[in-house]
Amino acid sequence: LVLPSGNEISTLLWTPVDLGEYVSFYSPQEIGRYRITVKVKKDKDICYVGQDSAIFFVGCEEISINLKINGTVINEPVEFVLTVKKSDGTTLSGGEITSDLHLPDGSILTLSWSDEGDGTYITKYTPSEIGLHRINGTVTLLGEGSCFRGFFGRSFTVVEELFLPDLVIRNEDITVYPNPEVGEEVTIYVTVQNIGNANARDFWVMVIITNEEQERLFVDSCHIDELDIEESVTIEFLWKVKYSGIYYLYAIVDVGEQEKEGII
Repeated sequence: LVLPSGNEISTLLWTPVDLGEYVSFYSPQEIGRYRITVKVKKDKDICYVGQDSAIFFVGCEEISINLKINGTVINEPVEFVLTVKKSDGTTLSGGEITSDLHLPDGSILTLSWSDEGDGTYITKYTPSEIGLHRINGTVTLLGEGSCFRGFFGRSFTVVEELFLPDLVIRNEDITVYPNPEVGEEVTIYVTVQNIGNANARDFWVMVIITNEEQERLFVDSCHIDELDIEESVTIEFLWKVKYSGIYYLYAIVDVGEQEKEGII
């Protein structure tokens, strides 16, 4: 028995409890990882010789693990992102991660993770078959007199095509009525179209008006709960013209990390 300190105990006593089954007891005094290796020695009555080992942990504090999976399309990289934190919200870097990826054909892959710092760990895998996949793993952090450990697991389906919304604002979809006059209030109409293959949810449409020096004179935004496939929505913004001159009007639609912009 190898203790967390590296010391070894080789005097464990084993008692037979059933045919081929033996039991031994040990009271751990240290926090951390233990490894036990059992050997069956050959003698005149034994035909087979075997050896096996196992790892177990003592006194480890449970940690919070968030697993995010980005992209699940065949022949495209799937990114797995782990965020590891203590119960008080402190991020934990320097951990040891062991994980298995179970594929639809029944085979299992072992993944290697990179420590990005600030409690973030990343690995990637490019699937070659569609269907249900599952990733399982553990995160362990060992320090002097401390031990942190947690488990994660999640299933996901690899598909042939990723279904995403695609929000578009064309220049001709931005209009102002009536023609702007100093001191008058005008209405800005912005039409957003969803030309993707999935409904768009929870996004914002923003308009920005600047002068020739690109100073922002007007900013407003509107939240849209949902926009279905092949549908459009027109948003109205009110702007009071204070000065004469040349103005640039930007309309921006934001979904996730993607932005589509129109300008007049």
